[in-house]
Order: sequence, then structure tokens, then C-alpha cells
Amino acid sequence: MKIRYLLLSILLLATILRFINIGQVPYGLSNDESSYIYSAYSVWKTGKGIDGTFLPLSFNTDSSNSPVPVYLTAPFVGLLGVSEAAGRLPFILLGIGSIFILYLLMKELFDNETIALLSATVLSISPWHLHVTRTAYDTVFAMFFFLLGTYLFIRGLRKDKNILWSLIPFFLAFYSYHATKFVFIFLLPTLLVLSYKKLKEKKRTGLLFIVGYFLIIFSFLLSISATGVTRQDETLLSMQDERAVSTVNYERRYNDSPQILKTIFNNKPAYFIRVIKENYLETFSTNFLFLYGDTTSSAMMLGVLSRGVMYMIELPLLLLGIFYLCTTAPKMGKRVIFAGLLIAPLASTFVSGKSYVLRDFTMTPFLAAIVACGIYFAYLWIRKYPVSIRRLLIFGFVGIYSFLALSYLYQYHYRYSVYGAQAWFRDSREVSELVAKKSISHKVNFYAPGKIMLAQYGIFAKIDPNQIQKAWATPRSTIGNTTFLDRCPDLLALGKGAGQIYVLPADNCAQNVSPIQTIKDYGESARPLWYVYEI
Repeated sequence: MKIRYLLLSILLLATILRFINIGQVPYGLSNDESSYIYSAYSVWKTGKGIDGTFLPLSFNTDSSNSPVPVYLTAPFVGLLGVSEAAGRLPFILLGIGSIFILYLLMKELFDNETIALLSATVLSISPWHLHVTRTAYDTVFAMFFFLLGTYLFIRGLRKDKNILWSLIPFFLAFYSYHATKFVFIFLLPTLLVLSYKKLKEKKRTGLLFIVGYFLIIFSFLLSISATGVTRQDETLLSMQDERAVSTVNYERRYNDSPQILKTIFNNKPAYFIRVIKENYLETFSTNFLFLYGDTTSSAMMLGVLSRGVMYMIELPLLLLGIFYLCTTAPKMGKRVIFAGLLIAPLASTFVSGKSYVLRDFTMTPFLAAIVACGIYFAYLWIRKYPVSIRRLLIFGFVGIYSFLALSYLYQYHYRYSVYGAQAWFRDSREVSELVAKKSISHKVNFYAPGKIMLAQYGIFAKIDPNQIQKAWATPRSTIGNTTFLDRCPDLLALGKGAGQIYVLPADNCAQNVSPIQTIKDYGESARPLWYVYEI
């Protein structure tokens, strides 16, 4: 009974941390989020994606989006109404669910309630997990289903149940996020190898599992050309990679060696090996994990800046956890945890660009598990001390851990909400709401480069999907009193009209006319983002 209450307390804490200020931080939706959320709403209302495709297997908007997050989000936005909060709700729930599944997995692997509860606690307050599971990013679905599939596989082996049930969440994980397909490719064969002795007694089940594995991959190969999936072409390393070509040419040009040596040491395969090595190893670096977190062009969106994705106190705990796993932990437990941790970074290994926080998100439960093992090992070590010293050490540890967690929450809710506002497209929400309000009484002309603004506008202005689908197919389209322009107008050349409103981006569409209203960068109030003119 005590264990049940402890677990419920952990899940309650995780729930509070993920729901608090959910409509305010982040304030706005990224383009990927708006694409997923409005695609889900469009499918629920019309059976079609934003582009008008009936029940698509790939949602090609700003880029190719996987189908599982869209279809599973559809009931939420369909029944609750399209909004930022409703669209993020299933992602938050799966984030909380992953904490519970990690508890169950660790209990199966270690037969230790303490380690299982500690793992759930560490994941519930993890900066990495907390930040991502408050957003509508597909990697949350992938991580949850991979974790669930692994749990069902391990439980099936231990309880003499059918491991084939695990193929269902693995299938859903495969179609949840493009990058983690690499995790799928390597994780399932690894689980089979680790379970070889037990599966020898169940050859038929093992064979069917292998068949299911290849059928999932084959289904993707069949659908990839028909659905027009594009994101792989944009991100995977290939012989046509422009960066590879320019780098090799540069290395050969500024080089005094004979041509044969240039050919041997400066070529595309050598370049790819270097990129793969850097991408994989950098995921385990202290810079990423404990100091700075994501340092790509999306760093402001994927992290709160000047912080790693883990707390600094978890560095020694990680080392202690590795020691515990290597020396004391059950064989199957340590093998699964280490395998999961080593396989997860493959999601960002074979790509030309880097996006560690999202692509490597499946690392989070395994890192939390190792940290939990470190805490457990430290507790076993201090038990030999007198009660007074033991309590002092525990109090100090809890105090430091709590301070670091509260420090992160303070920065996230009170500082990041300001300086990181524009990274989350706060202006897109504000301008969409403004255009919707102005269009009640005026004709509004709205120019926003890129079609994806239609998804943003559809969410925040509560537009019927049929109208968005028509607008998506037409460069210059009208929704109610709002006309979407396909280029910047010259307001001076238009002369006086009938009190029409023009909403134009400040960076590339400013006019020699005084605006009646300005939308500014929330974090930099001197920087204008949108001008509103009345002609």
C-alpha cells in the first residue's frame, strides 16, 4: 500500500509540473507543433489533411510529419476544440505515462521497488523530459511507445507471456517520429539477442517476432514513395550531401599533399565517418548533458540556455549508477539499460544536421534509470554510517537536488518565458489573434511568408478546416474578411481605400506609412515584428 501511495505521489508531481502554466509557457506554437495540431483537427473534422489529402499516411505541410501523433491527437482537438492546450494534452499525458512505464520496466528488470520508484522520480523532474513533454513534438510519442514495447517484451519473457504484443507499440513508435526509425532498426534485434536463451525454447514466437519486425520495415518502404515523405531526404547523410561535397573540395584545395593522398584521406566516406562519430559521441558529452544542452540553431526552442539537459548533481550519480550496473545489478537489467542508452543516440547519428534534444529524447528514461541506480548505490554505501550522519547526508542530498530542480523551474517559468518567447513563435499567436479580431469589422489583408502560417491562424482564430484546405491550395486566398497576400503590397501606390487593414511583417515588408499598431518581440521590446496599417 505504501508503494502505491509513493508512486501516485510521484505521478501527481509529474502531472503538476507538466500542466502548470501550460497555456503560458511556452506561449505560442512552433511550426511543427501547429502542423501536428491543426492536421489532427482537420482530419477529425473532414477526414483530410491540411493539403486536402484524404486520410494521409504522411502529413506534408511545413515538412513531412508522421501519422501516429496526428491521428491520436485528433480526438483531443476534435472533442475539446482546437487550441494550444488541447493539442498539447495527449503529449503531456504520454509524457506522464512514460514515467509510469519506466517504473514498471525497472521493477521487471531489477525486482527492486526502490530503484523503480527512484527511476520514476528522476524522470518526473528531468529538465529534458519536462521541457519536451510540455510541447506537441512527435518524439514524445516515439519515446513512450518504445518504452512500452520494451516493457511488454521483457514482461513477456519473464512472465511467460506472448512477446508478440510488444510489436503493437513498436509499430506505433516506428510511425511516430522519422528520426527514431534508427532506434527501431537496432533496438528490436538487440532485444532478441539479449533474450536468445529464453527464445530458444519459443522458436515459433521468436520467428514470428522477426517476421513482424521486417513487415514493419517493409510497410514503410512501400509507403515512402506513395506518401511523398520528404524529411529523410532533407536530413539523412547521402553521397549528394552538399555539405559533404563542399567540405571534401575545401580539404583537397587547401592541401600540399600528392593527389593520391588527397584521394585516400579526403573523400566523402571519410567525411561521413567523421560526422557519424561526432554526432554520436557529442550526445554523451558533458557540454550537452550538464553544461549547455542543445547548441544548434534551435537551441533557444529546445532548451532554456546555459543549462544542460540534466542536473549537475546527476553527473556523479550517473558514474555511480554505471558502477552499480556493472558490478551488482541483474544481468538482464544492466544489459537492457546499457543497450537502450547506446542505441538511442543513433536517431541523430546518421544525419547531416543536429537536433539532439528531440532526436535523442529516447535516452531520457535510460539516463534516469542509471541515475536512480546511482542514488540507490549511494544509499547502500551511507547505511553503514550512524543514523545522525546518515540523515545529514540524505538531507543535504535532497536539499541540493531540490534546489537545482527549483532553480530550473524558476528560470523556465519566469525568465525563459520572456527571452525564449519568440523562439516559440509568440508573435504568430499574437498576430493570428489580432487578424481574427480585426476581421470582425474590417477587411484585413495579411501577408505572412510560408503556408504554415495558415495552420497557426487556423488554431488561434478557430477556423474551419475546409476553409484552411482551400486556402492551402490557393496562393492568394480569402477566409471570411481576411485575404492572405502572396507578396508585399506597396501601400502608397494603393491610395486611400475603404478602411482596409494591412498586417505585414516588419523585417521584409515595412512601408513608408505610419502603422496604427505594432507587435513587438516580447523579449526585446525595441524590436518590431509586425506592423498594422489602415489604408
